[in-house]
Amino acid sequence: MNLFKHNIQFEQPEFLTFSWIAVIVIGLLVLFGFVNLLLLRRSYAHEDNIKRTTRTPKWIGGVCTALGYGLVAFLLMVALADPFEDNQPTIIPAGSVNLVGAFDVSNSMAAEDYRDLLPTAPLPDGTRPAPVGPWGSRLAMARTLFTHQVMNALAGNEIGVAVYTADPWPISPLNRDYSTLRGMLATGWLRIGGAPGGGSDFIEGLRVAVETLRQDYDPKKRQIIVLFTDGGVSFESDKEKEEWAENYENAIKEVKALNAEVIVVGLGSTQPQMVPVYHPQTLERIGWWPLKAPDDQKEKTAIDADALRKLAERVGGKFVYVDPQSEASLNIDWANTIGGTKESQGKFYWTSVPLLAAMVCFCLLMLRALVARRNENTPSRQS
Repeated sequence: MNLFKHNIQFEQPEFLTFSWIAVIVIGLLVLFGFVNLLLLRRSYAHEDNIKRTTRTPKWIGGVCTALGYGLVAFLLMVALADPFEDNQPTIIPAGSVNLVGAFDVSNSMAAEDYRDLLPTAPLPDGTRPAPVGPWGSRLAMARTLFTHQVMNALAGNEIGVAVYTADPWPISPLNRDYSTLRGMLATGWLRIGGAPGGGSDFIEGLRVAVETLRQDYDPKKRQIIVLFTDGGVSFESDKEKEEWAENYENAIKEVKALNAEVIVVGLGSTQPQMVPVYHPQTLERIGWWPLKAPDDQKEKTAIDADALRKLAERVGGKFVYVDPQSEASLNIDWANTIGGTKESQGKFYWTSVPLLAAMVCFCLLMLRALVARRNENTPSRQS
């Protein structure tokens, strides 16, 4: 509501919605009292005798009084609605943080969408050689973002790690030993197929992250889940799809019950990509997955961005897309997203304004009543 160049909003707009009821009830009560006063005057004395000693109340005065008290009721309802205006943002210390990184380690995460984007280690002369062997997979990008950016933005806070495919697998509980965590993530702890089961189910990633946060839950700390995935869930039957939909809703309830903040990091290209297969010793690419399938039946995978955006929206979180075509993906502002401070919108409350207006209006009504009573007590000169 724009009022005198102020964008007024209401914390509890339901009071405004039903304010008309209070206005009508108060107005009718005042009018009812006015009508009763007229009837009482006529019942106790002859009209001509009354006119000689007092002034006769007029209908216009009664209606104005009813409108005045209705206005008082409306202003009080406006005050109860808590009117406010957005003020300058206020920087509030976020305190300590508990964060869990949940990584999708299904086969599709081996697709090398970031082969040309993820930088290799520089040579002594400062140049970066072309990648050789496995490089630039979705999982590798997720590892790089987490160890080089997310962890750097959370110095001094506790971090846990979990992986998942169709089933979850916790790797590390919440702890501050970043050096050990980086070592674990750089070795075989974070690898394709590093969790039991097959396929991929990002709901299992949410649930294992929630469970990790619960183990050392502290209500004074921010609870954050960073979910790395390319999405994509397949079903073999309608019954399996129904069961997954139920698990989906339950996982969202668990996240909200923990009051956890969720950041869904979407990985992979929007265009379907094949998954390369490398020789375990020579690290040469020997084909595409599945190896024995004909070329026209090779598996192709793309990010399911719509499903991930919907998930982020349902849990009240954020969706961050790591675009393989943009170098900006290597410079995500994680410090602002989940760092040591968070920004909240300041508010300037206008509650005192309608309260003051209601008091002024009420005082005017009382003053008018006193003046009218004084005039009634003044004998009429009519003979």
